[in-house]
This record gives sequence, C-alpha cells and structure tokens, in this order.
Amino acid sequence: MIEILALAITFVTFGGHVFGPWELARREPDERRSWTLLAIPLLLAAIMFAALQTAARPDALIAAGWGTYRPTDAAVRALMVCLPILLLIDLTLLAGWRKLEPLGWRLAAAFGAITCLAVAVFQELLRSGEGPWTSLSDLAIASLARCSWMIAAGEILFSRRPRWALAGAVAVPLYFTALPSAIAEALLREGWWLSAAAAALLLAGARWLPERLRRPAAGAGLVLLILLLSRAAQLAWQTAPATTPLTLPGV
Repeated sequence: MIEILALAITFVTFGGHVFGPWELARREPDERRSWTLLAIPLLLAAIMFAALQTAARPDALIAAGWGTYRPTDAAVRALMVCLPILLLIDLTLLAGWRKLEPLGWRLAAAFGAITCLAVAVFQELLRSGEGPWTSLSDLAIASLARCSWMIAAGEILFSRRPRWALAGAVAVPLYFTALPSAIAEALLREGWWLSAAAAALLLAGARWLPERLRRPAAGAGLVLLILLLSRAAQLAWQTAPATTPLTLPGV
C-alpha cells in the first residue's frame, strides 16, 4: 500500500510541478493562487512518502547500486540538489504569484521537468532493487515513460482536455520493452498486459471523450499504470539478479 500511495502522490506532485507552472504562465494572475497554496504541501507529502517507500525496502537502494554504481549515485545526488531548489521555487511562487512574469513561471516549469526526470530515474533504479539489471538505454526509456505519466497526471489538475495523456499511452508499450525480460514475461503471464492495454486505451482516448469523462478516463488509466509499476517492483524484488550491473568505462 505504501508503494502505491507513494507512486500516486509522486505522479501528481512532480507532474504538477511541470505542467502547472507552464500552464499558469499564460493564465490570469488570479488563477495562479490555488497552485501556489497546493504545491508546497504536495512536495512535502511526496518527500515523506518517498522516504517511507525507501524505508519499506531498505535493501533496494543498496541493491540498485548506491555507493557502487555511478548512475544510482548521480540520481541520488540530483535529487538532493533538485528537491531543496524546487521547494525554494515554490516559496518564490507563493510570495510573488501575482507579480511574477510568465517567463518566471516557465522557468519554474523547466526546473520542475528536470526534477521530474531525476525522480523518474531514481524510482526506476529503486524498482530494479535486487532484480535483474537493465542497460542504460533501457533505463533511459523506462524513466522517460514514467516521466510522461507523471506529466499526464499533473495535467489532469489543470486541463479539461488531456494532451499529455496521448504521450502516456504511447509510452506504455515502450516501458514494457525497456523492462528486463524476466520481469516483462512475468507480468505478461499474470495478465497485466490487459491492464496495460486498458491504460493505454483510456489515455489515448481521453482527449476525445465528452468533457465530463476526460479527466476520469485519464485518471483511471494512470491508476492502472501505478498498479502495474507496483507489481513490477514486487517482481523485481522477488527475482534474484540475472546479471551484474552494467559497467562501462567511466561509469
């Protein structure tokens, strides 16, 4: 349950920090107030749940190569830098939401995107845990797919016509191809391909549904993906390492 809650709050929080400021940059100042009040509590909640998620699997981060694998160390260090800066940005938006120029909001969105990607990479490394290791290219694909789902989740807070949901739908099969074969095959045997297909259809079709159904459809698709990610993490933790961490010169 902690895993699912952590994923859900992470999706909404970091996706909101990307799409929210970008969308609000072109809106009237009075429409920006609600996000500035919500952003900091969401960020603090996401950090708390991430800590609980990591504490629930204390060996996963070590198994993912913390202290021995440079991509893991880089992801952890990036988060240690990005999260405090993101909090400072939220405080700046809270203090100057009425006077801040659109460029300032777009810069906040750009840094939110950097943080979102760092979170996605970290979560993918944490998901791998003690399971089979993947290549750097597959890690990049899986992280970008996860990042697109986060932005789609954030978009639901601000837009009645989801656009990122379509990108999230395209990312579903890409994510499967980026998973280690043992994990992907186990998910297919358990029937999770049905959930993945349903999620992709809901996300792909959300934009063209009647307005009152768009957000629920996109949200339902993302919930299915969160459950899929949680199960993929469980399978990774239950699977003995099939290979050793990828080693490249300078990595």
